[in-house]
Amino acid sequence: MSVRVWVAAWQLQCCGEVVRPGSVVEWQCGEPDHDWLANAVGPDVAAGITHAEEHHGDPSDTGATVRGTVTGLDAAFCRFGPTEAGGSVLHPVRGSGSLRPVTTATGREQDAPGTSLIGYVVDLAPQAPTP
Repeated sequence: MSVRVWVAAWQLQCCGEVVRPGSVVEWQCGEPDHDWLANAVGPDVAAGITHAEEHHGDPSDTGATVRGTVTGLDAAFCRFGPTEAGGSVLHPVRGSGSLRPVTTATGREQDAPGTSLIGYVVDLAPQAPTP
């Protein structure tokens, strides 16, 4: 059984380590925000994401420690816009998301034209967490 983890670009930029296929990672994870992800990367991709990596939450609030070997890595991009006319808060524009396979995740990948890097979809072959 594979695990699919959402890693927000800002978290990786702040205090994450470079990730690449073959990396062994151990992350604190919570529930992904499937509604936000459906707008950002599309409902089909969002439905397959099982965990959301979390560097900054209270460890007791996270759902699980996930450990595994990275088997796939896609950078995610989308456009942002207001949800209502004249609104000032920007949200992912539904249908604007795209994934691009990458060989490393640093949180600093070049934006795709007209879009912003928002995070990564990371496929893991699970391993038992270290005691």
